[in-house]
Amino acid sequence: MPHPITMEEEAGAASWCRRTRLSPPPLELSSISEWRLSYVNQEFAVCPSYPPAVTVPKAIDDDALRKVATFRHGGRFPVLSYYHKKNGMVSEHCSMVDWKIWEGASILIHGTEGTDSTLQVTSLAQIILEPRSRTIRGFEALIEREWLQAGHPFQQRCAQSAYCNSKQKWESPVFLLFLDCVWQILRQFPCSFEFNENFLIMLFEHAYASQFGTFLGNNESERCKLKLQQKTMSLWSWVNRPSELSKFTNPLFEANNLVIWPSVAPQSLQLWEGIFLRWNRSSKYLDEAYEEMVNIIEYNKQLQAKVNLLRRQLAELETEDGVQESP
Repeated sequence: MPHPITMEEEAGAASWCRRTRLSPPPLELSSISEWRLSYVNQEFAVCPSYPPAVTVPKAIDDDALRKVATFRHGGRFPVLSYYHKKNGMVSEHCSMVDWKIWEGASILIHGTEGTDSTLQVTSLAQIILEPRSRTIRGFEALIEREWLQAGHPFQQRCAQSAYCNSKQKWESPVFLLFLDCVWQILRQFPCSFEFNENFLIMLFEHAYASQFGTFLGNNESERCKLKLQQKTMSLWSWVNRPSELSKFTNPLFEANNLVIWPSVAPQSLQLWEGIFLRWNRSSKYLDEAYEEMVNIIEYNKQLQAKVNLLRRQLAELETEDGVQESP
């Protein structure tokens, strides 16, 4: 359980419910002539599972969006999900019946309702392509944008424990499957992620049972009707406290701006024991190994700092010798 949050932190975290824009970060719309911010969904009039403001093609006006929404499941017309700043390629998501991906091209990702597998695909694509999504704050923003704002029905999908044998037809571990995929990529690229396995496990736990309001409700419309902004705190306000953040930080992290392509060969995939065998294995030796790894990394940093200091001192001595030898 987290310790009490101060009034200053509460005031800063109160804005967590003001998630009003569905757009990729960091996206400067003023510099992208093909896209605009539309408020066609004010008061959730067009699509209850979209936020009030969405990013759409500038050539499509709001009247056209309203008409398109009538032909989409739940009114989920296509909206911008990800914008690649280097080549200008984009991915959009909506609801429909199918999805396809072509490498190096703009894509439109469809799903039956657009709130489950569609979000898995768009999120994993950003994990692979966008280095910022592999940082702690970037991953939090991705969860907000691609899952909470995009209308994944957490309350329905996570109605009971993930370990429960009897489930209702609308229950499904969609979010857990996404986290499992991220863990598989993290395991293959252990130095490319700022967060560790504990961070993913924490998100899994809070998606099913949490003292925070982040994962409550099925969409933005419901969260606003429930007045969660006034009644609950954001999970991120606790996670991002320095005392807690250290538990979720990967000591091996080195910023990697390259695209990471994970192997999907059967022999490359492993059972996520941290979730599926969490009650059947002892964490004692794992904790000891992790602590030893952290100590080794810290010791290596200290040695590197000493090396850098000695190099600077040597450079200063060589400079002084050069000055003394000058006529």
